[in-house]
Amino acid sequence: PSVTDEGLHLLEREIDELESFVDVLADIEQDPKIGQLKSDLDELDREGHSRAIIFTQYADTMDFIRESLISIHGETVATYSGRGGEVYDQESGGWVEVGKERVKREFSDDDGHVDILVCTDSASEGLNLQECGALINYDLPWNPMRVEQRIGRIDRIGQEFDEVTILNYSYEDTVETDIYERLDARIG
Repeated sequence: PSVTDEGLHLLEREIDELESFVDVLADIEQDPKIGQLKSDLDELDREGHSRAIIFTQYADTMDFIRESLISIHGETVATYSGRGGEVYDQESGGWVEVGKERVKREFSDDDGHVDILVCTDSASEGLNLQECGALINYDLPWNPMRVEQRIGRIDRIGQEFDEVTILNYSYEDTVETDIYERLDARIG
């Protein structure tokens, strides 16, 4: 009742703007990061990094990534998050909860079945994966120390590779990219 005509007009303009934004998002066929991820995983494999760990901040993003990878990588994909460990079962076509320890064992053992581990930040502490030589930060947290914690999962004493590969994804022309470019320049 206390809304003015001008307030209603501004509200209508805001709704129109948001609807326009949603329409633009609907036109995007695929997240460009997924295309880059598939390409990078293929290249890493050719370079001798048959195992890779992919970090994201959100379980929904983790689920999106794993669903995008199973058509190519099938049962070699597993997840590690606050809800536990999960592996893909080709026979049932679904994900099966197996516990974090089994996922860790399947990923770290040379005779294990997991080559790609998609994780949330729940894997950034207390998980030692020095047998893995490649890490991809699909989402970059705002705190650079979280990135360092993630990297610490593979860049540690006992690392099997002379050099580890770390890939950080961000969208061009965003604040996220600006921040990480400045940090990279500052701390190398």
